[in-house]
Amino acid sequence: MPVLMASVILIQGLRVQFFTPVIPGIMGVLSEVHIQKEDFEEIHEKVGNTPVVFINSYQLPARYTYYTGQKATAHAGYYYRPNQFNIIESVPQNALKYIMAGGWQNEIGGKQDSVMIRAMHMLYLNEISAYSSYLGLMTEIVEIENGVLHFRLEGQWPSNYVQPYFKLIEYHENGRGYTYDLGPALEGQAEYEVALPQLSEGVLEIRICVGEQTLVPEMNGFPFPL
Repeated sequence: MPVLMASVILIQGLRVQFFTPVIPGIMGVLSEVHIQKEDFEEIHEKVGNTPVVFINSYQLPARYTYYTGQKATAHAGYYYRPNQFNIIESVPQNALKYIMAGGWQNEIGGKQDSVMIRAMHMLYLNEISAYSSYLGLMTEIVEIENGVLHFRLEGQWPSNYVQPYFKLIEYHENGRGYTYDLGPALEGQAEYEVALPQLSEGVLEIRICVGEQTLVPEMNGFPFPL
């Protein structure tokens, strides 16, 4: 019984701490649960009022906007799930520049600055001149004949883009494999033919996605089984 009573008291105490996070002398006074307000304010100090595009996270842009009042959105790469930012326009399409924020430098086209957030995770920042989502476009592989990929590109082009490129992505039984550059995508051209790259062993299916050359592409291609 004493053990049970102690457990009940501990649980109730934690509940009180959650809703009123004050334990004098132990944890001090917490202004919010995630303790990330300072992190996002530091990002804001570095980038000013430039819209921020967070790679593969729907939580970070929501928190950034909440704490700073600034525009932010999420860029979902081909290995990340779609989210609410894929269906709402939360950053202007004609801004003079954008800040890409991600955990890997090769996802954001390089690195100009960085911020360590409280989860011991480094967030890299990189300024780019234009940003648009390409989820309005879809690629579909029609056939592979004599080592040549025949595929088509359909859909709505974004109003603000630099130079999108096609990337072929391998899929194995244990996950993704290599990616291969296939060349530029051209507005107004729907049909394409390119040489099939030398794929690695054990590839089960491939797909072609399209996006800016320096950024990780979004999931905008249909799978093609091999």
